[in-house]
Amino acid sequence: MPPEPAKAHGVRNALVGAAAVVVVLIAFGLASETDEGAPTALPMPTPMPAPTPIPAAAPAPSPAALPLAATPERIDLSWRDYVLRYTGTLSWDGRSNAAQISMRIVDGNTGASLGSRDLPATMHLDAPGRVVFSAAVPIAGDSQTAGAHSHAIHLVFEMQPNGRWMFVRNCMAVNNCWEAGT
Repeated sequence: MPPEPAKAHGVRNALVGAAAVVVVLIAFGLASETDEGAPTALPMPTPMPAPTPIPAAAPAPSPAALPLAATPERIDLSWRDYVLRYTGTLSWDGRSNAAQISMRIVDGNTGASLGSRDLPATMHLDAPGRVVFSAAVPIAGDSQTAGAHSHAIHLVFEMQPNGRWMFVRNCMAVNNCWEAGT
């Protein structure tokens, strides 16, 4: 085989050198993206513990299992979690395990409105005289978590002596609760 001309040898060396520069630039770009693009760990507030665990799911109660005073409810309420504040209405027929929650959502850190949602919720008995309405609230992003995600809500109500339900707390998970009015 005849030796390569000097010009072809120089072009090949230039291409190999350019490829090496591109590899180095990509490596530096990935390293800086990892450092700057990584989410910053923000301290979470110390949540108030739930008095009893909230089951992940429970079978629908039979009408006989509900307190005798269970009547249709339409309750205006407000609640919060570690970053969001909600105001809205819970509508429940008092007998089934299905309810509707209409809410307005505000980022508690920035005051920015994150819109309104009308979501179905499921109800389960948590303890005698206590029911929990659960839903997942889709969010496009908030001041603590960028990008689309959802916030779990578990609205806990306790039966009062007058037969009415009183909202007492919202929990995102077991032992991750915020008392009503806080």
